[in-house]
Amino acid sequence: MLSSWPSAFGVVERRSHHYRVQEALRRTEGEFPQTAPFKDALRETLDVEFRLAAKVVVYSSAVAESHCRYGVEPEKIQVIPISFEPGQLERTEQSVLARSNRNARKALFVGRATLEKGIDIAAEAVRRSRNFDKLLVVGSATAQVQAWMAKCSWIEYLGVLPGDEVRQWMESVNIFIMPSVESFGLAVLEAIAMEQIVLVSHQTGVGSYLKEANEAIVGSLQPDDWAARLDKLASISDEERRVRIGRQRQVFSRLSPTIVKQGYQAMYEELLA
Repeated sequence: MLSSWPSAFGVVERRSHHYRVQEALRRTEGEFPQTAPFKDALRETLDVEFRLAAKVVVYSSAVAESHCRYGVEPEKIQVIPISFEPGQLERTEQSVLARSNRNARKALFVGRATLEKGIDIAAEAVRRSRNFDKLLVVGSATAQVQAWMAKCSWIEYLGVLPGDEVRQWMESVNIFIMPSVESFGLAVLEAIAMEQIVLVSHQTGVGSYLKEANEAIVGSLQPDDWAARLDKLASISDEERRVRIGRQRQVFSRLSPTIVKQGYQAMYEELLA
């Protein structure tokens, strides 16, 4: 680490929002079990790393903004995404069948069932929605969170599943929902690759690449706002759904391995010039 060699010339790659964002304990929704305040054990080291680094690589503009807000010099920050190729995901006969039988009243959440991922917001939004009555949850969860989900009649917890089964569920519901505060969000891209409508938070990093699909971004973490967007999407026509999916899929043009390679190459050429 740079803090071990203060005279070194180097690059820090930061895979999450600034630690102060991660440490900010928001109010939980819907009696979600409150966790103890999180304090990043590396916070002091990270401050030194940010100060010494020539560049700080982050995956999205949302993460860049959080670092600028807490004192990292803007000129140090380099936004380079994670590459993603939708062709690497194969549709199976089961997933095709699942799409043909899509349940219009179900939403899907994929990821760790934690505050950072926004599971409590997703659950409360579905509960308050007029047009959705079930939230399917795929991913890991503590025993405490599983007990909370078991008390919520509108949540169906499916556990941790293999990738092909996850994609099958992605095709079986009406919408994929992710009210997270995270650096990127690969599950969102998988859902888009499966031609699913998505709703993501303004603090979900991948949202900053959905430039043609602003309707996929919810600009708050308030359950009422998410419920309203769910209800609005419930009534769109099949044609509008196809158009929205087409706009969402334009995200892949910004996430090719070539673009990521060019980003790193340009950064190092600048540093070594």
